[in-house]
Amino acid sequence: MRAAPGGGTGRRTSRVGKVPVNDFEIPYLEVGRRAVLRFVAKALPSVGFVGMMVSARREKGPGLHMSTPAGALVSREAQSWAVRGYATAVTALRDPHLVVARPGQSEQDGRHGDQPPTARSGPSTNDGAPSVPEFFQSWFTVGSAHGAVKGVLARPFAARQIERFATVVAELARLRVDRLPDDGDLVGDCLVPFSVDCAAALTGIPAGEANRLMAVTRLMTAAFHGVARGADEPLRQCVRYLRAVTGHLLTADEGTPLAGALREVAAELGEWTATAVLAQLLTAGVEPTVTGAALTCRELARDPGLPERAPLERIADEALRRTPPFPRVHRTTAARCGCLGVRIEAGERVVVDIEAANHDPAVFGDGRFDPSRTAQPLTFGLGAYHCLGAAFARMQISAVVAALARPEARVAPADLILRRTAHTVVATAMPFRRTAGAARG
Repeated sequence: MRAAPGGGTGRRTSRVGKVPVNDFEIPYLEVGRRAVLRFVAKALPSVGFVGMMVSARREKGPGLHMSTPAGALVSREAQSWAVRGYATAVTALRDPHLVVARPGQSEQDGRHGDQPPTARSGPSTNDGAPSVPEFFQSWFTVGSAHGAVKGVLARPFAARQIERFATVVAELARLRVDRLPDDGDLVGDCLVPFSVDCAAALTGIPAGEANRLMAVTRLMTAAFHGVARGADEPLRQCVRYLRAVTGHLLTADEGTPLAGALREVAAELGEWTATAVLAQLLTAGVEPTVTGAALTCRELARDPGLPERAPLERIADEALRRTPPFPRVHRTTAARCGCLGVRIEAGERVVVDIEAANHDPAVFGDGRFDPSRTAQPLTFGLGAYHCLGAAFARMQISAVVAALARPEARVAPADLILRRTAHTVVATAMPFRRTAGAARG
């Protein structure tokens, strides 16, 4: 896979269409190399979703900098504790005092500040379905159900179970790459639909639902990034669609290990909780995997000889170390503690700067790209909140990058376009063109 000469991709294309979500159609517009969901809604008050892992802005007080025993810097900023050093970040991610809950609430009765607030959400709907903010706040990383649900989900996400999907994932990657047009956007034309295909295979969702599932996943993700304001009704339809998909998975005669785990969750905590688990797995799994694949493609375009010096998985890990999709994670202290070498009161917020820790020169040396590094980056987290889908994400990234790197694919990507917010890094577009003689599926 080599970069396109001059960064160009040739002609521009435009397509307009509709992706149905149950009885509601989400209009979308694809212009050139970027796919943008365009929501048509009446002038209703916005629900006011905030981005994933966004904390409330507070008046910034004077900085208080302290060195912990590990020698890493912890600073007090805007009434939050900021952790930037690798060693202290490891402590923060593993320490049981630091939980996913809003300030002033315990893990048992609280909801996470990383999730959209319910203050403007209104009541549940008349048909018994939760409102969209209530649905988001029922996700399993929040509150006392986290440990139990993660324990159930850990089994289908175990390495030996994920390995069963290696052949399927490789074939899905090959099919998506072989269907690429002569030029376009690698993110929208390949990486996003490929990751959704893989998510459907892992859960047992019928392949015929891929287009609708992709539209729903992108809209739900957009809600977290605060770019789905005014899309109240489409979001409600997305929630109901996911509930119908979950119902199918719960009643299917045969299913994947993940579908079996969802059945366990439904039996213990109810079918809406199982639906919320599915939504979180899709939203937290597709976009970061797409970003990781795009980052890896960028590195291979810069240095096509990389695969001769390191496995693709190591190359992907190094790309994600340098640019983690979630550069910061938020925690709240469940009780007063001194776990970071300073006294932190109960209910105070701790922001772990993953990107800074991944660049700590004491651990990773200089800033050059080096997939031979042995130190473990913190991209996928540690401890109780370690990413369940890390192995599956690595498998997908390796498979699609390998498919794109085949000589017969002849895919030449140009510059990667990233969207950075305070809390996420998202691959939005990567123009490409296929050189002469490319294979077509």
